[in-house]
Amino acid sequence: MASSVFEHRDSPTALGYNVSTTVDGYFYGVFFATILFGMLVVLGWRYCHNNNDGWTLRLLVFVSLILATASTGCKLATEHYFLVDNFGEIEILTKPHVYSLRLISVQYLISGVIFWMVHIFFASRLFLLLESWWIPSLLAILSTSMLG
Repeated sequence: MASSVFEHRDSPTALGYNVSTTVDGYFYGVFFATILFGMLVVLGWRYCHNNNDGWTLRLLVFVSLILATASTGCKLATEHYFLVDNFGEIEILTKPHVYSLRLISVQYLISGVIFWMVHIFFASRLFLLLESWWIPSLLAILSTSMLG
């Protein structure tokens, strides 16, 4: 096995472990989610400077942006925990740890709240458009059941 100048003799690669199969999916998922988060920030910035909507819609966009920021922070903190703080510790990738499970749980909860808020807003607009209550209420019930 070829050794690199940057490779520690006790690193996972030097010991014959291939950790990329374990963390590749999460790493690339966080990478693309962070790119999408950047796009969301740009859209939020443009929305705040170019629209004259009511305060409720502006509040919804603001809260969504704050929650998306917190969600992305949780993703990045989890990735940092696995790939930087515990670099070279193979057992950290095979056993669940309280810190990482908390961050992942909080991230899923925040994402669920964002999805719920957007679906409830969509249901309210459907109600105004259709002037019928059964499709928007079905959507609201299903969105609320998604949370729990």
